Formats: sequence, structure tokens, C-alpha cells
Amino acid sequence: MRTGVTTVEGDAIKQLSQHSAVEWIVTDNALLGKGSVYVTFYTGVGGFTGFYPGGEWDRPWVIESACILDLTLDEGLRAATLCQAVALAANLTVNVWKFPFGGYGGLGVCADSVAIIECALRGSTRIFPLVMRGDAKVGFGFFLRGLCSHGN
Repeated sequence: MRTGVTTVEGDAIKQLSQHSAVEWIVTDNALLGKGSVYVTFYTGVGGFTGFYPGGEWDRPWVIESACILDLTLDEGLRAATLCQAVALAANLTVNVWKFPFGGYGGLGVCADSVAIIECALRGSTRIFPLVMRGDAKVGFGFFLRGLCSHGN
């Protein structure tokens, strides 16, 4: 990722940035019987903020202990509700304000959508970098406030 920071010689300093997602792994539930289902939530490069099928794949670049939030059942359900609100607000913003590329970049990236959830659950976020900018924040905040004021 370009940082806008350069060395003394003028060379761009780049920062590695990994994918962020809220992940649920549901096991041995009434719908599945014995088995597991993986669900993830994030803003995708295809320009959609929402839920995606997940899966456990080998990701050697991920420091798992830095990424895991152990949630209670109530927190997990609250996180799912927050994800719904964030997805709806993001997709409304993209459609009303006509953001190009489905809002990816201008409305933020995977890290931004996940940081909002972590901050709502914990009061702060450890996720960096965040790239949502001015006009996107206004549109997104307008819709999210409206959704939350109606108890959604």
C-alpha cells in the first residue's frame, strides 16, 4: 500500500497490509447438525460490503493471535447485527452518492468496515491503516446514524 511517505532519497515507503474480516465459525448447530459453517463480513474489492462465505485456509502471513476477538454469544450476535447495519449504510452510500467501483477505496477497504465493528464492540480498534475519507464518511455516517436511531 502506498503511504505517501518517502525516504530521504525520495523513494516511496510502502506498507504491507493484510486482509481484514469479521469471521464466525459456527459448529454443531441445530441447522447443520454435526458440522461447521464459516461466514465472513468485510468490504470486498468487488465493491460490495456484506457477508461472504468463509473458510479456513492456510494464511501464513496472518498473525492469528493479533486478529482474534473472543466473543461471547451475545457479542457475536451483536456483531452480526452491527455488520448488517454497516453493510446497509455502506451500500446505500455507494448507490446514493454514486461512488465508483462500488465504493471500494473511497468508502474504505476491508479494514475500515471491520474497524467500525471492532470499535463498536470494544470502544477502540487496533486495525490500521484506515482509508475512508471525507465525503464517504459524511454519507456513510448519515445512513448509519439513521439506521441506529431506528433501533436497527
